[in-house]
Amino acid sequence: MRDLKGTYGRRGLFLRWSLINVLTFLFFGALGASGFVDGLHGAALAATVAILIFTIFFTGYGGWLAWRADDIVEDRRAGVADKAASRAVMHDLNHVFHAIWVCQILGIIGALLGYRAEISQAAEGANAQEAVHQVFSALGNGLTATLAGVLCSLLFFVEYRLIEHSMGKDV
Repeated sequence: MRDLKGTYGRRGLFLRWSLINVLTFLFFGALGASGFVDGLHGAALAATVAILIFTIFFTGYGGWLAWRADDIVEDRRAGVADKAASRAVMHDLNHVFHAIWVCQILGIIGALLGYRAEISQAAEGANAQEAVHQVFSALGNGLTATLAGVLCSLLFFVEYRLIEHSMGKDV
């Protein structure tokens, strides 16, 4: 049985995961405070919210995996190698890897739906200048969803590599 006091201070992966998430939260907060998402609406807004909810869920899952991986790394240092536990964490880590492309696809879907809705609305107007303005607004609106997907996928990539690098030695 592992001494709880001894393992409490040895959560290196989990602490790095925590730091990465705090920095990401601060970055997204700075983007929001700077007005980056002003004017976001419609399908692009829905996709961006979906991406953020998905990210919160899967980054929590990544934290749980980092916690489990810390136990395995500590056991390995103590001379106890549990290859089955290592394989199980690596298998579960694939879910975080797949979250990378899910965020990107959600961003692209949000962008395309946002473009479609805005351009359809612009085509109905009689004023050409206003139609051009709406089309360019749609591009910015849709690209916000795409950027949110890419930034969240970057977070997942960093989390994946953090855990995979330490666990890869056992598998």
